[in-house]
Amino acid sequence: MKPFLPVLALLSGSAAAHGQLVITEVMASSGHSATNANGDWWELTNTGSSAVSLNGYKWDDTPTPATPTVSSFPAGITIQPGESIIILDEEASNVAAWRAAWGLPSSLQIINATQMPDYSGLSNTGDEVNLYDGTGKVVSSVAFGASTAGRSFGFYHDGTPVYARNSRLDHDSAHGSSISPADIGSPGNTRIHFTSSPVKYAKSSYRYVISAKKPGASAPTFSASGLPPFLTLTAGSGGTATLASNRPLTLADTGQYNVEITATSGGTNTIQEFDLTVLNPLASIVLNEYNGVSATNFLNGGDATTDEDGGAASVDTHFGRVLGNGGAWAEFVVVGTAPVDM
Repeated sequence: MKPFLPVLALLSGSAAAHGQLVITEVMASSGHSATNANGDWWELTNTGSSAVSLNGYKWDDTPTPATPTVSSFPAGITIQPGESIIILDEEASNVAAWRAAWGLPSSLQIINATQMPDYSGLSNTGDEVNLYDGTGKVVSSVAFGASTAGRSFGFYHDGTPVYARNSRLDHDSAHGSSISPADIGSPGNTRIHFTSSPVKYAKSSYRYVISAKKPGASAPTFSASGLPPFLTLTAGSGGTATLASNRPLTLADTGQYNVEITATSGGTNTIQEFDLTVLNPLASIVLNEYNGVSATNFLNGGDATTDEDGGAASVDTHFGRVLGNGGAWAEFVVVGTAPVDM
């Protein structure tokens, strides 16, 4: 069952709150032919305004309480505001080759398998990455299905997946590595990239404050395509812009709209694509979720431990993983300010 709070946040036009540290990219199936540059990796970004020390932090890809596979961060790692670091399953002697393959600066922090000998490898058939602070509290977590070789999974700064989930050239700062066959990803966010997460839902109005940056270059400017007539993109300053409704939204505006925002700086650009869903502004109650899993099946198929696609078992946050996923049920959410007589 979906949590109630995020639903209300989406309906109000704001993203759900997430921690300061966010897992923003995962590569679980490199296509590199060079064996010294094809290790798994993931990216951790500090989206906050203060530095964070990773002393005592750990991560795993097997959140099984009985037999956890935990990897510990080396001492002395600090992530500055806006900084991204890479956790790479390559020995220290291979880091230079991997860095060169992606054209990454020496300033980018890369934690390698020599520093982290208990590196928890990632499965290309579906896995997850969970980050824990020094008290054992989950700070950030992402899950992903089967990987496409050579394509990373991207996540916005609010922790939600990028459009199409896999990295695509010229979208969300992704580019190709120099090794053939090339991997596609954006490790380290060292090129032009968005620092804002799209607002994907609207009701009576809409507002999304866009931001992007290109390290060492002028502040990006923005353009848009696919905008419905009720939205206007207004330039801001310092690499910002605002996409907002130019009139109250009506019942006639309900539906889904594909939006593309392009950020440009120093002759380079990248695209942020997302689907905007406009909800019925008159509704006081909405159908939020229902269960269509038959009594003889698990959620997303498969058996008690594995989904039908071979990935990690999907789990309902209320029922867990049980046959039938709790039986026949529907969930309605009151979005108005008055009680609803059912």
